[in-house]
Amino acid sequence: MVPDGPELHVVTVLPDTELALRARPHARLVSFSRDSTAYYTGPMTTAGADCLFCRIVARRSDAEIEYEDDHVLAFKDIYPKAAIHLLIVPKRHIASILTMETGDAEVIGRCLLAARTIGAAKGFGERGYRVSVNCGPEGGQHVYHVHFHFMAGGRRGA
Repeated sequence: MVPDGPELHVVTVLPDTELALRARPHARLVSFSRDSTAYYTGPMTTAGADCLFCRIVARRSDAEIEYEDDHVLAFKDIYPKAAIHLLIVPKRHIASILTMETGDAEVIGRCLLAARTIGAAKGFGERGYRVSVNCGPEGGQHVYHVHFHFMAGGRRGA
């Protein structure tokens, strides 16, 4: 974006209607390469029917589910940054690592155990993979339901 120049408004149609309705004009220039990430700029902070990941857990929103147990769900990221990019979420709503409580530690640990299981099942148990979590607005968290990014098989667009 050029200071004092014309403002660029990016309009994108997101797969989820509610996300699309929450999207606002972007404050920075966004490139549109094949592997670029589309951003929605309003943090989604509520649980239940308004939380995208709670809706996926409840099967009220579509997702390509790759792993599930009693406490954890993993599904494909719609904007992958690697050949394999999954989001691992606790089925119980926890907004962020920033706000988690002592009682949340077990289910957070189960998310990491799910990452290990997924890594082994996909053939990356020996070669390795990346697991990361974004915390809060400056940490890049956009959906306020704790989620771990599982990435393996090389980076896209790097």
